[in-house]
Amino acid sequence: MPKVRAKLSLNLLYQIKIMSGSLFTYLFLVVSVFTSYSQVLNNNLVVISENGDRFILYVNGEKVNNEPQANVKAFKVDEGCCRLKVEFEKDNMVLSDSIHIKAFDKNNNKEITYSIKQRQGEPRKFRFVSIGELSAPEIPKVAEAPIDKGPVIDNTIYGNLYKAKDNKPVFFKNYNDSSKTCTVDLTDTDIKHGINLITKSNDIQNKYNYIEATVQKNCYTVAQVIPILNLLEVELDKLTLAKRAYSHLKDKNNAIKLEEIYKFKGIKEDYHLFLKEMANAEHQKNMYCAVAINPETFREIATAIKKTQYENDRIKVAKEKLVNNCMNTQQVQQLMEIFTHDREKMELVKNAYAITIDKENYKILVENFQFSENKKEFLQFLQK
Repeated sequence: MPKVRAKLSLNLLYQIKIMSGSLFTYLFLVVSVFTSYSQVLNNNLVVISENGDRFILYVNGEKVNNEPQANVKAFKVDEGCCRLKVEFEKDNMVLSDSIHIKAFDKNNNKEITYSIKQRQGEPRKFRFVSIGELSAPEIPKVAEAPIDKGPVIDNTIYGNLYKAKDNKPVFFKNYNDSSKTCTVDLTDTDIKHGINLITKSNDIQNKYNYIEATVQKNCYTVAQVIPILNLLEVELDKLTLAKRAYSHLKDKNNAIKLEEIYKFKGIKEDYHLFLKEMANAEHQKNMYCAVAINPETFREIATAIKKTQYENDRIKVAKEKLVNNCMNTQQVQQLMEIFTHDREKMELVKNAYAITIDKENYKILVENFQFSENKKEFLQFLQK
């Protein structure tokens, strides 16, 4: 409360007290006047991860988002001390801190933005970015579903990419999942048809579906797929579809050039790690494993994994150790027991499959998963 306003209020109360002579009236007016100057702020608080790491945000102990995101908005944040806690999906680390929102008029109905910053070798920390106008309501208005006006003329064939049926695109499946080859490769004209369809569509979900269909049902070069993936607005969507596109590339040696589509350092690092894993997988296939490592070598590998504190780092060490070592199913099972979560166990068994000498026994590992959906995913993996 400004000092001048407070002083005037107290003088007014003093005069009223003298005139009324009533203690009850005095106390009532004290409460009434000061209440009229109190602030009940209605702010949005936005927290953004600078490197794209996804997280769960808690504000004053209340969970804001159920699914991990790299950009989270909390609504109806009042003045005073505000306790923030962030749980990161990638490495299970927790960041906690407090901020203070002062009860000034200029802070009312505003959107306050903080970023999570991390420099090389330093811990993560919150950094104030800006305070501005509210960007969106908590419950947005739902407009009528738009009519997609993309360039689809019924009964027209658009190159090797799709044909129009009932004024909707039906994509050709040119890619064979078993042989990982295509019956026909996309031409630059086909790519132009795709870009034209995607950019002129006014439905966000349709745009994503068109890009996904183009990526998953065709073969192409890196230069051809870059402009398609660049039409995606969300970085994680770009990463997801770029990974799916890898086996469809006609020039895998140029796959590193796809890093230019990413803005965030963390996403680029994730893509580089993916390319490294693809190279390791190819190397494992060419090992033609017939004999498992001896018990002493296995103990050394298991010890190296256990020495690492966090699950996310443990799986990295495990993958590195599996690149040049052959194992049997029993050894893989013992490595699974080092991990707590099904997610890391799944990464391990998928990565170890190529270097396992007794693949006919691999099915027994299904009992090492806790949740039924993960058991189902593992069995589906073995059927491919």
